Amino acid sequence: MYRVKKSIREMVIFAPQNVLQDPPFSRLDIATCRNLLIYLEPDVQKRVLALLHFGLRDGGALLLGSSETIGTGDAGFEPIDKTVRLYRRIGPTRVGATEIPLTLSLHRELRELARPVPSAPMAPLVNRILLDFHTPAAVVVDRSGLIIYYHRDTSPFLEQPRGEPTRDLLALATDQVRGAVRSVLQRVGIDGKACVVLGGLIETDDGRERVVVGAYPLGPQPSMGYVLVTFSTHPERTPAPGGDDDGETPPDQRLVNDLARLRDELQGTVEEMQTSNEEMRASNEEVTSINEELQSTNEELETSKEELQSLNEELTTVNAQLQAKVDEIERVGNDLASLLASTDIAVIFLDVRFRIRRYTPAVCDLVDLIPSDVARPLTDLRKKFEDPALQADAQAVLDRLVPIEREVVTESGRAYLRRILPYRTLDNRIDGVVLVFVDITSRKLTEEALRTAERRFRLLADNVRDFGIFFTGPDGRIENWNEGAQRLLGYTAEEVVGGSVHRFFSAEDRAIRMPDREFET
Repeated sequence: MYRVKKSIREMVIFAPQNVLQDPPFSRLDIATCRNLLIYLEPDVQKRVLALLHFGLRDGGALLLGSSETIGTGDAGFEPIDKTVRLYRRIGPTRVGATEIPLTLSLHRELRELARPVPSAPMAPLVNRILLDFHTPAAVVVDRSGLIIYYHRDTSPFLEQPRGEPTRDLLALATDQVRGAVRSVLQRVGIDGKACVVLGGLIETDDGRERVVVGAYPLGPQPSMGYVLVTFSTHPERTPAPGGDDDGETPPDQRLVNDLARLRDELQGTVEEMQTSNEEMRASNEEVTSINEELQSTNEELETSKEELQSLNEELTTVNAQLQAKVDEIERVGNDLASLLASTDIAVIFLDVRFRIRRYTPAVCDLVDLIPSDVARPLTDLRKKFEDPALQADAQAVLDRLVPIEREVVTESGRAYLRRILPYRTLDNRIDGVVLVFVDITSRKLTEEALRTAERRFRLLADNVRDFGIFFTGPDGRIENWNEGAQRLLGYTAEEVVGGSVHRFFSAEDRAIRMPDREFET
């Protein structure tokens, strides 16, 4: 728990303030009015906003609650941040638009100051006194019968029932005046004219008095819905002793008055019941129509349910097919992973930006690769072979879609055939390149051994003089001619090398294709 320091509390003035009755402050920098306007009627809200506009300086801030706004009209404020309900005061205070309340003591002082001045207007003061002391108690209700304004003391005629608070005039009216209130409200609602109805009797300090209830439409148009309901009393006159009326109302007349009042209340009750019956009949028709709509909606929902069931079955079938496809893809992926792991061929799959997508374990003998290098550019990794044309060849294959092969040698002396091919998807789309490194070290050694043996054999054949030896190619042309063949056959190497061996066969042998048969055997 924390307590505000005394030095801070001394800087703040704490005082109760009634925004509707107390005079407003002036030249304020900020005013906070949270969760107050939502409990007020629209016209009262406008009055409070006008008072807040008067109290704020030009450019001052107004902070409202999260459920409150300044309304759609011209309230003299512009939004700073609508999300937090923060507004800024704009424009000057309009003369006559702000009704500044005055306290009771200030009213008294004004009357005391105004009394000795003979030139002061007396009509407003007289009217105020008459309104306060010589007018009946009254309330103003809206078209729904809710009280929006009280005048003078209405406790003899209205009382708050048990339970939740209410502003319903009929609920607040006592039993002695409820019938009369209902009657005058109905008459004003039907005719739009003022009316007066006698109510029941109430006990006062002066004895039993008759209640008179009046209703008067407010405003130039009765359709606005505001009605002033007044409550006044007058003594119930009784006959004097000895039979002398002394101007008092006889008992029969009182009975007639009570009977007329009860007849009016009964008539009002009947009319109200008829109105209620008509409303109930209309409500019944609406309920019947809503019931038919609900039945139609229920049928549509049943149809939608069947469609959803059919769709669910189709989705189940599609889900089974997709599951089978997923299983197949998983098997293919496992087979591909096993193939890549078991092959001795170094293969690197690159995307269109030459970033590593996948590789076989054999690639680690050529490039320093770890699993986290996937998605890295190949040029960022150290290679264990010299191949300056690798990047250019990969771009050429990606552009022309023609494979390119080159031989490269690693730092350890092993020879590889580097082949670059375009990477094609199943829909025949080019999505990168494939680098294949085939180890040709054994083949290169074998070729070198064969060339060495061939050189040795040719050297041996060239130095033999007692035997004629010559070599031919697959097409039957002479490729080598030793000195023995020159001495025995009489042709020099310059004469026969590059020529056909058919020259050593007779015309008859050539006719029967003897040279071809000799080569075949």
